[in-house]
Amino acid sequence: MPQSGGVRTLLPKILLSQLLVNPLWYLPLFYAWTGAVLGHTQAQTLEKARREYWVTLKATWLFFVPFNAVNFSLVPVHHQAATNAVFSFFYLTTLSAIANSEQSGGGWALYLLLGPRAKPPTLDETRTGDGCGVEG
Repeated sequence: MPQSGGVRTLLPKILLSQLLVNPLWYLPLFYAWTGAVLGHTQAQTLEKARREYWVTLKATWLFFVPFNAVNFSLVPVHHQAATNAVFSFFYLTTLSAIANSEQSGGGWALYLLLGPRAKPPTLDETRTGDGCGVEG
């Protein structure tokens, strides 16, 4: 059974989470925490976030817009936080694969989610200086 209020209450919840919480709180904290755990400097962390932010935000929207629509409309309110936590665990595993794709081979997650253009350059490609792997 859908929660009371229908689209009138569903849409603001999704917009709030996807246009404010995720881009301004969730992802910045993710990159800050990941950088700290990996021992990166602030400059390295900011560079990584700048390089990957939009691709990661698109992946977040790809996962969380449909999930939140289902969660906010079908899951009882008292179970929504737990449902979100479980879903977030699996999503964060994928996000970590994306964020660490150079080291972990997690580029598959980007390729699967956003197609071949989203795949980050490999370490060999970045060493050539142009990001396309062509020497010369």
